[in-house]
Amino acid sequence: MVGGGPATKAVFHVTRGPDSLPSFIHDVAWSFASWVNDQSYQYAATGSAPFPMVAPNGGKEPLRAEWTAFTLGSDHEVYQDSSFAIPAIYLNDWPDRYIHTNLDSASNIDSTKLGRVAFIGAATGLVLANDNRFRAASPARALAISTPVRGDGALVFRRVATLRGPMAVFGYDYFDDHAKAAGISPPKLLAYEGLRGAGTEYTYEALNFADGKHNVQQIRDALSAEFGPVPLDLVLEYLRALEKIGVVTLLR
Repeated sequence: MVGGGPATKAVFHVTRGPDSLPSFIHDVAWSFASWVNDQSYQYAATGSAPFPMVAPNGGKEPLRAEWTAFTLGSDHEVYQDSSFAIPAIYLNDWPDRYIHTNLDSASNIDSTKLGRVAFIGAATGLVLANDNRFRAASPARALAISTPVRGDGALVFRRVATLRGPMAVFGYDYFDDHAKAAGISPPKLLAYEGLRGAGTEYTYEALNFADGKHNVQQIRDALSAEFGPVPLDLVLEYLRALEKIGVVTLLR
């Protein structure tokens, strides 16, 4: 959700996409958000700015948008799953002390903040839709690095193309459902806590990188760069579990 006023104690984030799906669109969105940050701060600090973007019945606080690394938690994770591979911009307020409670109401929304966020989204969409330079600029998938690897690290898995979407969505966990039916114990990666990510982030990206090009060592290295160091055996265990329930196949 976006537009939360001061009462929510919420921080507005422009969230980047996962490393498995690099794209320039997040930089376009942040360019507009950074500009709104500057304009709104100038207005709050001095009472004057060329484009303050203040609603008649809204607050006058600066936006203070944050440029944030990839996180899960909304529809963007479906679009950016490797089976769809659609770059998405995630604009969100977090934390919001009232969200999903009986005190979550429209009265908590600040019209100024909501309007600023709407501008960021609309301006980004307008630029991406009308600049011909972007039409040929399809997102470049991460390329496998030709590094000699032996043992389990050299194994290569590929996602089954007919099975689309992330393993877990609101109200249903495909992996958990099928793993239990197959008698598979929960892989340790699901409960892993890294420096910049939790198990759900690691497993989400592990499947995204299982594209038939990256070997297990390269997937482990990519996850470590994105979320923090993770043992190779945890990544392999998870990919093996995916193989057992028919989500990926072992190529070599």
